[in-house]
Amino acid sequence: MAAPGSYNLEIYQGDTFKVTVRLRSRNADGSLGAYLDLTGCTAKAQIRSTEASDTVIAEFVTEILDQTATPGGVKLSLTHGVTAALAPTSAAGELWDMQITFADGTVTTYLRGGVKITAEVTR
Repeated sequence: MAAPGSYNLEIYQGDTFKVTVRLRSRNADGSLGAYLDLTGCTAKAQIRSTEASDTVIAEFVTEILDQTATPGGVKLSLTHGVTAALAPTSAAGELWDMQITFADGTVTTYLRGGVKITAEVTR
């Protein structure tokens, strides 16, 4: 697999955060291929301050979606309580990535990027 795709996140502090991503393969020429069949897979995604940090700032709740209705679909979410505890950043100051574990035990990181957290006003 090539390097993970880049996908930056913007989270508003104190809001419930949800995003659905759909993963696709790459053809030999680099163009997008078919949606991945994630049947039997699990997903894991975390936010950390740096790649080397031992501290997990937040762990997403992940859900592999029905592969018939939404092939390649993974839903990531954070609760209001989790985002309320996040410290605001002026830019994409935190990092995240998402790994898929296949039924045969293969682990592949498909997405990574920065995370910008905007401070809430209403509390």
